[in-house]
This record gives sequence, structure tokens and C-alpha cells, in this order.
Amino acid sequence: MPFVAMLGTERVVSLELDEIKWAALRGQELTMPGCGVRAIAKSSSLGTHFFAHYSASECTIIHKPESRQHRALKAAVYRLVGHTPGWRAVLEHPGPQRRWVADVLAIGPANRRMAFEIQLSKQPTQAWEERTQAYFDDGILPVWVTPHTKRYERIILPMVHTGITKVSTLPADPAHLLRETVWHPSENPERSLGDRLQDLLLARRVWKSGSPAEQRARYAAEERARAKQEEAARREHEGRQAVLRARQAAARAKAEAKARQFVDSAVSIEVPPFPQLAASGAPASPARPAAPDPPYGRVGKPGPSTWPRNPPGAARSGARGSRAPSDDGSREPGTPKPVCRTRPATGSASNLAFSVRHAATGSCNSSSPGSPSLGGPAQASGAASLHRR
Repeated sequence: MPFVAMLGTERVVSLELDEIKWAALRGQELTMPGCGVRAIAKSSSLGTHFFAHYSASECTIIHKPESRQHRALKAAVYRLVGHTPGWRAVLEHPGPQRRWVADVLAIGPANRRMAFEIQLSKQPTQAWEERTQAYFDDGILPVWVTPHTKRYERIILPMVHTGITKVSTLPADPAHLLRETVWHPSENPERSLGDRLQDLLLARRVWKSGSPAEQRARYAAEERARAKQEEAARREHEGRQAVLRARQAAARAKAEAKARQFVDSAVSIEVPPFPQLAASGAPASPARPAAPDPPYGRVGKPGPSTWPRNPPGAARSGARGSRAPSDDGSREPGTPKPVCRTRPATGSASNLAFSVRHAATGSCNSSSPGSPSLGGPAQASGAASLHRR
């Protein structure tokens, strides 16, 4: 629904006409801007004045349909810009070669220009960025008034969020739409839609992110710088690894040289000749000297007695009345106790009788068991009984 028509060379805005001027305009020769097709003045059921093509088939320009909410927001923003000091509003202003058509073009001090686009419908991300870049290319800051968000996109756009959609209920006065507040992560919930738009007009809020092309160039430069840093870090790491490998190789070569030197020194040592081999092929082992026989036979095993006989000149063990010297206390002080060298072999019956006799009398008599020299018939009979047992 266009709000602008051409009366000759003069732009006529329906929102600026009262009922008297609007009624006087009905008989005038009006044309649509851009295509030059004849236009007529109309009024909607809500009393909104607008212009339409007399014959749409003659128009060569595609005009997208606008919802009532879209037209109401466009009218509210147009009046807001017109009431802001130092700014004037141009409604439905086309750009060069109609690359863009701003819903409301705001022209301010020092020829500052800002385009307000009402976008209640969804559009692809590429369309958002291309339309935004078209405004930036002509030196205009676009401001999107939309309920949608591009919060999760890498390329951010100048947006003012609103809670108005294509199905929202419209108030009687479109200016009331600017009083609504909406919660959004990037918006101040205490500021209404009109306050946020005026913050942009009065430079209380400045857009610093730049155009989509500038953001892409900045991100590409950051990626190149990051890649350069990663490449430098990789080369530094490879250099450290090369130094470490060189040190390890030097240490390994040093260890191998040391081991080789040790082997060479070990080979140079003179080794004594091996003993001659016997006929069987095994080395002849030296003869081991025979161990002397123990004086009392093998310990723990019964066997023939090996103690010596009585020395020459001693009394015979079988003579009556003869006794071997005993340790009865008659030896002089300091004289060592005689050693029992006539003890029988371990484990024999004679050894048992010898132990009993030695414990009873303390004598080391070498007489054989049962001889009269044991001290009388009683002792002889006792010894004989031990033998029988």
C-alpha cells in the first residue's frame, strides 16, 4: 500500500494530508513514483489514506504487498522522525536504480542518512545481508524494525526488535505502537520502541560493527592472523622437536661409542688358555684330594669302630684290676680334662653303654663292655644287661 504519489514533479504523501486536502486531491492527475503509471487516491476501512495503481497491469515494477501492521508501523516511524529535532523523513524513498526502497529515509544534520526498514516477514540470511550491504554501499545506515532476530548469526545487523507481528492487534492511533516494550537480550527492556529509535537518531546509540562486508573482511583478517600464529607455533614446535631429536641422536651416538670402546678393551685382554680336553672331549678336571676319614666313623650312621687301639705300654682293657685314668678330681689344677678318644661309633650299643658309664662315673675307660675293670661283678652284669637290651 503506497503512501506516496507524484503530482507533476511534487511528491504527495497521504499521511500528511487532512481530510480537506485529501478530498481536493481526488480529481488531480496523479502518477506512481518509479513506474509513472496513473494513480488514484483511496482510503482503507480503518480510514488510512493511500494510493493505488489505476491499472496494475501497466506497471513494470514489482510491488510487494504490505500488511496492515506493516503500514501502521511505517506511518508511526515516519511521524517519529518528522518530530525529532534536526531530522526530516522521506517516505518510500527509492535508491539508485531502485537497488533499495526505504520505508522511511531519515535525513539529519551533516547529511546523515538513516533508512528504517519494517520487516515483519521472514527472509533468508543472504537476503538480510545483501539488502543491508546495499544501504551501506550508498552511505546509509539501515535499521531493521523487526520481531525476528539474527542473534546466532556471525554477521550482525543493526536491528531494533519489536513485539509487533503480522497478526498483532492494531490500536486506533498508530503512534501507540511506539510505546510498546519487548524483552530481548540485546535491548534495554525499560526503553520503548520509540525511545530506542530516537537513541539512534540522536547518536545516543552508535553502530560500531560496520557493514556485512567489513565484518567479513575483519573476520578473514582475524582468521589469517590466527592461522599465522598457529603456523609460527607449529614451526617453533617442530624446531624444538628437531633440537630434541638431535640431542637424542648425539647421546645415542655417544653411548654407542662408549660401548664400542668397552668391547674393544675387553677383546684386547689376554685370556688364559683353556685346559686340554680329555679323550671324551670334556676338559680334564684336576684330581680332588681325598678327604681324611673321621676318627669316629661317619656321623649318624652305624659302622665299624675306627678309634685307635690302646697305645703301646698301656694296660690291656681285659686285665683284671686295670683302670684307665679318670677325672676324679685328683689331677692338678690347670691341667686340662682328658678327652674321651675311646668313644665308640655313634648309634651302636657300645656307644649307649659308654654314655651311661661316663655319666655315672665320669670315667673315659676304654674297656669293652662286660670286662671286670668296670668296677665289679654288679657293674659288669649291668653292662651285660645293657648289651642284651
